[in-house]
Amino acid sequence: MPMSNRRKKRDPRPKIFPDVHERFWRQFDAHWGELLEAMADTISLAESFGVNPDAECFKGMAPEVAGVMRMLHARICRQARAVNTLAFSGLGEEAIAEWRTCHELATIIMFISEHPETAVLYGQSAVYEKYNLAKSIPEGHSEAPSKSELAELHQRATDYEAAVRQTHGFKSKRRFTEYSWSGHDTFAAIEESAFSSYAWKPRPYFRFASQKTHASSNTGHPVFDNRGNEVLLTGPSNQGLTGAIDKTLLSLMQATGALILQGTPSWDDMEKFEVLMEQRQEIGAICWLVDPATWCSQCSGFVPGANPPDEIPAEDIPHPCRCA
Repeated sequence: MPMSNRRKKRDPRPKIFPDVHERFWRQFDAHWGELLEAMADTISLAESFGVNPDAECFKGMAPEVAGVMRMLHARICRQARAVNTLAFSGLGEEAIAEWRTCHELATIIMFISEHPETAVLYGQSAVYEKYNLAKSIPEGHSEAPSKSELAELHQRATDYEAAVRQTHGFKSKRRFTEYSWSGHDTFAAIEESAFSSYAWKPRPYFRFASQKTHASSNTGHPVFDNRGNEVLLTGPSNQGLTGAIDKTLLSLMQATGALILQGTPSWDDMEKFEVLMEQRQEIGAICWLVDPATWCSQCSGFVPGANPPDEIPAEDIPHPCRCA
């Protein structure tokens, strides 16, 4: 297509935030522009692993396992795009809240990869959730199912529950939850199982992101503007994106690794996955270095809690904040 006929790519942010001066976006792009583009490229690389159902990697998998894991992997790729979009708009707290979903998806993929016998039950668990939703709708509501539809859902949910109890040897009196397909009662138990061999434990970060997701009293806090005034943040910020970017790519890497290692990856798959890991590590390290929230404005040391990632060589790590 001739250049003259191409539509010019427009920045949507001024329309979303009409009161934010373009000077802010210039400063923002100077800090984050290349990194967010690199994040988008890394997401595209992760997407390429699951798009082809006939890929060599999936030929060693049972069809039901491959179907569930590819579905979950596609979902985490979309969720990562959502984080990337929020980060591009300077919405760091919202982006870390959306990472929470990425982590949930990665955890489920990792668990099923370790316990492929649960894939069928996971796929069937949708009927249990549909039944619980259907029976919560008041009778007479426009979305309420008919009695025959509700009865059919009830029967299917009952059959599913019976299959779960038989598979995992649950006693009849044991409480049944939306996570029972896994043999566990809670997401925390699934998470503990999935990350049992990891030195890094995600639970504290998950709880922090949950505060941003729910109406916690810690969901928002005043910040200081360039003049030192305390303000409540209602728009974009140039700070606080590191966690969302780095942890989203970490979850995406974990999910992609679980996807391909459940099957029979080729040498090309493994080489491409190594590139994915290297890109994630490089982006995480650079994020930490450029994030204004990392540095103390008085002594230029890194602030408490902004611990440098392992990818940064010890000799390159600056001093911690001396102003405490």
